[in-house]
Amino acid sequence: MSTNKSVKNPNVSTLGAVNQREQETIVNADQLQQVCSQLYQKAGVAREYADTIAQMQVLMDLRGVPSHATRGVPGYVRGMINGGTNPNPERLPYSMPIVAWGTLLLSTG
Repeated sequence: MSTNKSVKNPNVSTLGAVNQREQETIVNADQLQQVCSQLYQKAGVAREYADTIAQMQVLMDLRGVPSHATRGVPGYVRGMINGGTNPNPERLPYSMPIVAWGTLLLSTG
């Protein structure tokens, strides 16, 4: 990700500057991605996957899709730490097409 992108998140105040007029915090996207990846890794996710998950969630923040963005990180990490979510699920031994939002995505395994 480019370092000139930023994410607006009113709940994060330690990674960026607070915009007093709008009462929100501007967060550097690269820094946010790094922090999210580190949180996932601390919860037991392999670095490769933690980086990918964090990258996709920050991208959703940048695209304005908060339901699939970094606001979910605390819940996911909490679930992994508490044992409700498996941080390293077993991969399927085969590839299959996946349909998401009406688009056919092909998994290369």
